[in-house]
Amino acid sequence: MKNKFFIWVTNNPIKIVTVGILLIIFFAIGVTKIVKDTSADSFIAKDHPALVNKNRLSELFGLKDPMIMIIKNENGIFNPDTLKLVVDLSQKIQEFKDVENDGVTSLYTQKNIYGVSDGMEVEPFLDDEIIDEIKAKEVEKAIDAFALMQGTLVSKDKKTTLIIAELKDTLSSEDMYNKFLALKKENKNNNIQLYVAGEGAVSGYMGAYIDHDATRLNPIAAIIIMIMLFIAFRRFGAVMLPNLVIAGAAVIALGTMGYSGVSFFVITNALPVVLIGISVADSIHILSTYYERRRDEPQEEHKNSVVNTMLEMWSPIGLTTLTTMAGFLGLSLSSTMPPMIYFGIFAMIGVGIAWIYSITVLPALMAIFKLKHSPLFKKREKNSFTAFTRAGLIVANYPKLILSTALLIAIIGLLGVPKIVINEDRITTFSKDEPIVEANDVVNTHLNGSHYLDILVDSFKEEGLFNTEVMKKVELLQEYAQTLKHVKGSVAYTDYLKQMNMSLNEADKTKYKLPYSANAAAQYFLLYSARSGADDFENILDYDYRLANVRIYIDSGEYIDDKEIVTKVEKYLYKNFNDKNVKANVSGRVNVDYHWVLPIEKSHFLSVAISLLLVFLMAWLTFKSFQISVLVVLPVILSIVMIYGIMGYSGIWLGIGTSMFASIAIGLGVDFAVHTAQKMHSLEKTTKDVKERAIALYNTTGRALFFNALALTFGFGVLVTSKVVPLIKFGSLVAVAISSSFIFSLLIIPAAMILIHKDKK
Repeated sequence: MKNKFFIWVTNNPIKIVTVGILLIIFFAIGVTKIVKDTSADSFIAKDHPALVNKNRLSELFGLKDPMIMIIKNENGIFNPDTLKLVVDLSQKIQEFKDVENDGVTSLYTQKNIYGVSDGMEVEPFLDDEIIDEIKAKEVEKAIDAFALMQGTLVSKDKKTTLIIAELKDTLSSEDMYNKFLALKKENKNNNIQLYVAGEGAVSGYMGAYIDHDATRLNPIAAIIIMIMLFIAFRRFGAVMLPNLVIAGAAVIALGTMGYSGVSFFVITNALPVVLIGISVADSIHILSTYYERRRDEPQEEHKNSVVNTMLEMWSPIGLTTLTTMAGFLGLSLSSTMPPMIYFGIFAMIGVGIAWIYSITVLPALMAIFKLKHSPLFKKREKNSFTAFTRAGLIVANYPKLILSTALLIAIIGLLGVPKIVINEDRITTFSKDEPIVEANDVVNTHLNGSHYLDILVDSFKEEGLFNTEVMKKVELLQEYAQTLKHVKGSVAYTDYLKQMNMSLNEADKTKYKLPYSANAAAQYFLLYSARSGADDFENILDYDYRLANVRIYIDSGEYIDDKEIVTKVEKYLYKNFNDKNVKANVSGRVNVDYHWVLPIEKSHFLSVAISLLLVFLMAWLTFKSFQISVLVVLPVILSIVMIYGIMGYSGIWLGIGTSMFASIAIGLGVDFAVHTAQKMHSLEKTTKDVKERAIALYNTTGRALFFNALALTFGFGVLVTSKVVPLIKFGSLVAVAISSSFIFSLLIIPAAMILIHKDKK
């Protein structure tokens, strides 16, 4: 049956290649339909309670991930030039169509509350009138008397202020970020520094990162693969033919993504590079076997050489395809993050397509172009196998030393595992010298922080928030939050009530406290509404004064800090906001960030276990031997343990990018073990002495595996040149894992088989 299939392939090569090219063209159209999603919300399931709560908060109060323009003047912001710039930029930003109506918060839009003879006055800190030194001093004095604005809108050292813009749609983040950068460029001033920050800016800047990486990484990976192929075979045809396999795998996988409506996430940027490296592996083994046949059977008819090559290779490359797909399946099944789930699914599709093209399109191309003998393979008959032969002799003569060394590496690696820190911070996606990182540092250093934990308070009835007990609980919540590490401030309706109370008591600072009764609180807001608009508080209060948002400002975006804050606040709310008068739940960006990283802590090692189990089952079904199946997974386990040890000792976080490496390294690394075990098993028929088998392994399969390892290692190594830091770490770890899996497979499996053979004797 197999023989007939490959004869049919070599007899109908034009048809097969044509179909292969048409499929690539069809799915290339699908690639153009891919939409980028760089938001942090993309890392969590749409029905997750944390995201549901955040979306509800957004609907109630219009709070979305903001874009922030930072205005910093080392000489102070309270001068005409700086304040005029605040007004000018606020007006221009509000005119952007992607900014919510009245969605700009700045000194130009925020209102001052102060006492007058007949009650209370409410007016903007800044307006369109002429701004001179006198006006600047008035604004400074007003801010000094308004505690709520200090740290949230103006830094306490009076050198920095913010313009905060709420975006209508997070998908417009990249376009808005570019507009903010244009404003920054237009208003360049030697005395005033402008920065662009905020979660919206992070998403927008990340979109630019994706575009930059995609146009650079993929061509570099392809060039490296072609160089590897040329070094391995020294034939133009051997360099060019596998490119159709690579194109089929990458384009069909991405095209399927586009047609199915799945977004292109930050980590998806690694997918084409991954598929380029994986897709060429089968081609290397097929071409190596083909050139060996042309060398050893020079009289064999060309098509017969292709058919016999495929008959020999279809089984091992089929098994390695299954084991690689099993690794990606393990990643997909054990993850709760959509980007990682989809990465596993579409990588699995790409690997499957690479195998299909390798057993159809590649032999068809080989039949059409009739690849000539490789001069490199002719030379290897005489003396070029010396290095491989020597390596085989070392394994054959020192199996116990090799296995003892492997055990020592495993022990050292295991000791480093407990040192691994599970952590993540979106801002670490970028290099430390990037403008977005510098802007983030400015907010965290000079103001209350760029990260928000929102708390939705429900008093269950109209004007229930004015209940003195509820107001006191909100105030105590704010005070408790201030005791937590990295919390630098908070904003709630109670802060405005205190400001109103002080203003109505002749600006007496001792009166900066909550009103004495619910009726007084209601009157304060009624009086405010008479002086200004009732919608001034729409970001923190609902129309009926039943629901409120308390925003806690945090100066760190790290998971380990978010975890401590969120869990402690949740416990506090459960204890103090759980009665008939009031209930409260955590919400907002920090809560979502905490929950999308939490699964790494809970399920990462489960993901690794699932991948290893699937790979083991594949090996068992193929070799029908428990012993060989254990040997197949052993080099991969050793490689993964070694990488974990490196991470633990060097302080590399186990985060989004780095957590992906294990399942992928398992799926790819096991290929070396499978080919090694398969070759040692097949050599039993022709070579009785097990040591001679080890030497023969190195002289044949060992060479192909060497170039396979080089292609994958350098392919993933391309990610080191990425601008996305998690991809750099991911690429580095996978590259090291692959190269170590290759080395361990060629050392441990034959060494173990030699000792097992001796024991049997």
